[in-house]
Amino acid sequence: MEREIWILQDGTGQVAGYVCVPKVHFGDELTVNEVSRLDFDAALATLHHLKTLAQERDEPGIRLTLPAGCTLMRLARSLGAHDLGTYALQIHVPDVAALLRALGPAIERRIAASAFAGLTRDIELGLYRKTVRLRFRAGNLTEVTDLGFTGGGPIQIPPPQFTPLVLGYRTREELRATHPDVHVAPAWRLLVDTLFPKMTSFLYTTY
Repeated sequence: MEREIWILQDGTGQVAGYVCVPKVHFGDELTVNEVSRLDFDAALATLHHLKTLAQERDEPGIRLTLPAGCTLMRLARSLGAHDLGTYALQIHVPDVAALLRALGPAIERRIAASAFAGLTRDIELGLYRKTVRLRFRAGNLTEVTDLGFTGGGPIQIPPPQFTPLVLGYRTREELRATHPDVHVAPAWRLLVDTLFPKMTSFLYTTY
């Protein structure tokens, strides 16, 4: 996990951001695996500095392992950087109910900004081995309960497919296209899509 942390300063000497260069990483290139939010000038200066480091260290290029939407990545692409693709992490959620409780504030914001504002309803998520009930009252998520195994219901999602849904990696329709046992009754689909929208995300990790 050893890495270099380079601090950016503006013309007055104030900190304008940082960029991290790990000592151990995939590939032979100079790699960047973390960066703060940068404005255009700071990002351009960072790319120039990274190019200098790569040349000084006789490395064949620069590899940016960063969120696709960050300024440094977008600027590099605009200047001709190549997209080498990406991969997804395998994530195990040991306690779905605990995760949904932790996500409660975000879920309530999604409900408040949707056609379901003020929702008062119980939603039972059938995860095959167990069912998790979300209880909404006036738009507030008041209770998340693990009901254990209860059998069928209008929302049935296998556990391996629920993880990418709840984490915003895949939509309900995308999961259904590859896993027919993802089943949400028509009357519940818009609500499920509202609770668990697809999102642009990136997990900074250490190995």
